[in-house]
Amino acid sequence: MTAVDTNALLGILYEGVYSNDAESTLRNAYREGRVVTTPIVYTELAADGHFGSVGELDQFFSDLSIQIVEPSREARYRAGENFKSTRNDDRMVSNVQPVETSG
Repeated sequence: MTAVDTNALLGILYEGVYSNDAESTLRNAYREGRVVTTPIVYTELAADGHFGSVGELDQFFSDLSIQIVEPSREARYRAGENFKSTRNDDRMVSNVQPVETSG
């Protein structure tokens, strides 16, 4: 299972310098198995303003076959550790990492 973050999905939504990387990374994630994201990513995309309704945002996830799951406490802790180690990195990259869910 692979979890996709907001930056990767924004790279899919908007043409830009990271679009090709985001698409390539997502394709590779599908080859590895199930692709998921978290409720926080859903909230961040809703705040972006690209989607005019819940239905449009839900359709985006459905079209990409990305399920929204609640990560385990261990996965949330690891995400915090990863954030801490990369927060000074001024590059916007597509962070796609394996994740364990609690269900």
